[in-house]
Amino acid sequence: MNTMTASFASKVFGTADPIGQTLRMGEQLYTVAAVVADGGPKDLLLPCDLYVNMRFVEPLLERMDNFGSTQAFVTLHEGADPAVVAKKLLKQYRTYWDYYREVGDGNTLLWGSTLTPTDEIYFSDFQIYNSYRQGDRAQVNLLLALALVLLLSALFNYINLTVALTGKRMKEMATRRLLGDSTQAVMGRYVAEALLFTLGCFGVGLAVAWLCVPFFNRMLSTEIHLLTDPLVGLVAVGLWIGISLVSGLISVSFLLRFKPLDVMKGAFRFQSKLVLSRVFIVVQCVISTCLMAMAGTMWLQFHHLATLPTGYQTADLIKIQTFSLGYRNHEWQQLLADRLRALPQVEAVGMGVSLPSSVGHYGVHEEGVESLSYLRYAQMDTTCFRLLGFQIVERYEELQAGKCWIDEDTQQHYGVNREHAYIGGTAATPEYPVCGIVRNYRSGTALWEFSEDSHNAIYILEPGKAALQLVKIRGDRSEAMQAVKAVCLQTTKELLGMPKELPATYIEDALNDALTGTRNTMLLVICFMVIATLISMLGLLAMSIYYTEQQRKRIAICRVMGASVRASLWQLSKGFLLMTLVAIGISMPLSVKAMQYYLQDFSYRIAFPWWILLAAALLSLVVAFLSIFGQALRTALRNPIESIRTE
Repeated sequence: MNTMTASFASKVFGTADPIGQTLRMGEQLYTVAAVVADGGPKDLLLPCDLYVNMRFVEPLLERMDNFGSTQAFVTLHEGADPAVVAKKLLKQYRTYWDYYREVGDGNTLLWGSTLTPTDEIYFSDFQIYNSYRQGDRAQVNLLLALALVLLLSALFNYINLTVALTGKRMKEMATRRLLGDSTQAVMGRYVAEALLFTLGCFGVGLAVAWLCVPFFNRMLSTEIHLLTDPLVGLVAVGLWIGISLVSGLISVSFLLRFKPLDVMKGAFRFQSKLVLSRVFIVVQCVISTCLMAMAGTMWLQFHHLATLPTGYQTADLIKIQTFSLGYRNHEWQQLLADRLRALPQVEAVGMGVSLPSSVGHYGVHEEGVESLSYLRYAQMDTTCFRLLGFQIVERYEELQAGKCWIDEDTQQHYGVNREHAYIGGTAATPEYPVCGIVRNYRSGTALWEFSEDSHNAIYILEPGKAALQLVKIRGDRSEAMQAVKAVCLQTTKELLGMPKELPATYIEDALNDALTGTRNTMLLVICFMVIATLISMLGLLAMSIYYTEQQRKRIAICRVMGASVRASLWQLSKGFLLMTLVAIGISMPLSVKAMQYYLQDFSYRIAFPWWILLAAALLSLVVAFLSIFGQALRTALRNPIESIRTE
């Protein structure tokens, strides 16, 4: 008895009642016992059409000897300690597998025992093999940190501007206080203005976020839902009130430091605000400079991964997952291969179990060595081997099934030669007999992490086993893919009783798709960098306008006394450029730490790009100069007589 989703039941049975109906897939019959609603974006399980009993897959897998593709769920009694239960399970594992270890030593494949609560699976560290939804905690933390940095930068900018405007509103507020407004009334006015302004910004930001949801869904390969949780709404309200209070109260605190009569008489100089303004400008420049360095590092690392050589051919090769036709069902696998070969777009078809782009690990038991080493073990027939174009360096015997090809690094590690043409075991009973050596090649994607003691090997399959087919195409790639998928769909309909799509992708596309998360993170950081830089530029521009207005009379007097435009321009600009240099000095060690932290997670990483730090520093100086140059030049060129008269 089995369960299907409502949408799949409608697709298969239309308006008829699906309960009790029978489905056939190959030789297996499935009786529909229940229909459930389609899953939502917050469900643990990925979207699925049909849920079947585990007994249907037992003939395909060896009992208690298949790791990774099967996950067990347990329900604990109330009050049971998961850690205690995990220890009891570990004892049971060790009674079945005598090589199972309690603690891992870096070379141990099977060790330890854990129980992961279902609400922690999404961010768990272990691989689930596409059964459940999983997220990248590191990416979420990075995006959260970037968002908070941008929010902090925007908050500093807002406070900076409101403090600057406080000087212009001094007489207005002094007049109100002289006419009877209390201190609380003045504070309330500033806070109310901040609340209203921040609310408007929040509304605009929410609208922009809503419009950008499809873009970020594609970029992050997820489904974003805005304000669906009351907690999110409360956090948003809290941020709105908090930002408004901070910006309003800081501004009014400067205002209340001066007596109304002194303000009306002009017997004060509102200079203390420049200290806070300088701090905010430095912080904004630090943020933008660090993001520039990170964006440059991410781009270089991504380019390195995207152009990393594989060591084998990938052009015009389609990988089709054919496990649904039966791992040991050679007749069905051969029927599909023959039909694919008959297509005018197809040059050749090979069969295999795994390719170098997606391999599993096989243990090596060396004589006299207690710890295990591992082979990244690709399994394929001779046709696949030829299509992938491995470069043969040394041949011990003719290409044949049942033996391995290894690359040069593997040969060097295990000391393989013509007289010692095997890995593991003994000469009489070799574990992995070797028939030749190929040039070094890369297993997995550019993001895969391998243990230090794992090495490459290619096993040539005997006929009769296949979980995939490798198709070499010619002509238009899109047309060839459509033709291949059409043949697969027709074949599964005939053999399984219903049309089932067999996953098919170009190897090049699969390798590139593996970098999607890295590319998207890089693009997001670049977006944040651009926004942070714009915020920093706006802050510098606003403060330069206010500062040059304050210095207008002094610059005019200097001009009258004979100062040149160049000297006046330098006088107006040097303070901002000095603040930028201070920010660069602070940002350098922070950038180095951030860049090192980012690069450490890649097995194939670039050398530390020191020159990126210099480029980020120069770019920050250019940004600062462009932000203040226009207003400073305008003030320096202004007629000094007019400035003095106006003052």
